Amino acid sequence: MTRPRTATLVALSLLLIALMVAVIAHRLRNRQDPEVEGKRMSEWAFSVIAPGDDHEGSYGYQQKSRQVFSEHARAAIPQLIAAVRYPSKLEGAWLQLNARLPNGMKLPWVKRRLIAYRWRAILALSDLAKRFPEPEIVTFFHESVHHQNSSVRKITAYESGPWLDPVHPENVIAIIEIALRDAQSEVRRDALRRIAESATAKNSAYTAAAQRLRDTIELAFLRDVNFEVRSNSAKALQRLSVEPDK
Repeated sequence: MTRPRTATLVALSLLLIALMVAVIAHRLRNRQDPEVEGKRMSEWAFSVIAPGDDHEGSYGYQQKSRQVFSEHARAAIPQLIAAVRYPSKLEGAWLQLNARLPNGMKLPWVKRRLIAYRWRAILALSDLAKRFPEPEIVTFFHESVHHQNSSVRKITAYESGPWLDPVHPENVIAIIEIALRDAQSEVRRDALRRIAESATAKNSAYTAAAQRLRDTIELAFLRDVNFEVRSNSAKALQRLSVEPDK
């Protein structure tokens, strides 16, 4: 068998496998990715982080997306998480496979998405947690605080407020603790901003859990090279000095 013919058979076999997988994936998608107002929930999630959003440059996202996520929270949460993780290992494998196929045999539905504001999916998850504090959100925040994108880590830190896990605030404070050790000063700053804003008498359980960070925050106040980090350290320490309501 000649080499060109062998290569063609291999390519056709890969294409057949790809088609079978696509059919199975399509059926699973219908269950896990419902259509809402003419768009799959995954498309709503990716529209939030795509270039050209109406809220470009601002700390927010489209009100329509916010409404859809709120009304379909159970479907929205996994899709927003997937948007932050994109591409998944499977999606990455498909992208690599498609790149190796000859031009005439490339799979048209395998395309890399354009992403500009991945952190907005974190903000959307935080907004959902304020009404639906689902365990999978705080669990994912423990992952996203390690994300390679510093903006994702920064927003993860800032949105790690008492609403993420009202029953077990220590789970949220653990995220803040990781952020305080981040190499990027903006991540450390926003972790301290969250403590300064949320460690109040009203949020007594959150404030009590945050007390374990006192030594770390004091060290940041004394030694951090970034002025904003030191400034927010002072504010956080002041908050932690307030006696909680009995």
